[in-house]
Amino acid sequence: MAHSQTISNLEGWGWPKPENCPESLVLIVSNLNQTRQNIRATMANFPAEHLWRHISASTPSAGNVLLHLAGTERQWIHNKAGGLPIVRDRAREFAADGGMSAQELVSAMDAEAATTDQILSRMTRDAGPASELVQYCFHYTVNHFAYHSGQLVTIRKMFQLDFQVYPHKR
Repeated sequence: MAHSQTISNLEGWGWPKPENCPESLVLIVSNLNQTRQNIRATMANFPAEHLWRHISASTPSAGNVLLHLAGTERQWIHNKAGGLPIVRDRAREFAADGGMSAQELVSAMDAEAATTDQILSRMTRDAGPASELVQYCFHYTVNHFAYHSGQLVTIRKMFQLDFQVYPHKR
């Protein structure tokens, strides 16, 4: 018997659905993957000269936002839901001012996503249905990603007024 089957939402983002995964969590993870896709589209060809630029003193750069999202996923899914030990320095996520390209930051996001998929597969295979705490951790992460995804689009539009995440859907 296979441990997973591929599912996808209406937009076509799929992931391997582990056995015993409640439908509510399937929808939450699908939403997280949609948001990651929006972030990838926003960061594609992001002007390097603006990646670490702050619009104002109180606004993080796009690079800071991506570092922060990686930290959020590690804290809420890898640690709180998955029980993995992590090291996170939230202040450093917002203090960084370079050192990685947009492509490297998106690759780092994708590496976190791969770990999340492994955690979800292990949890549902070994422990049965996901607990309410696990579902909450995923739900929190989705909301956090969605908020910052919109922030990334806004930052991008500050430097490129005609930017559209999905220009074919105008």
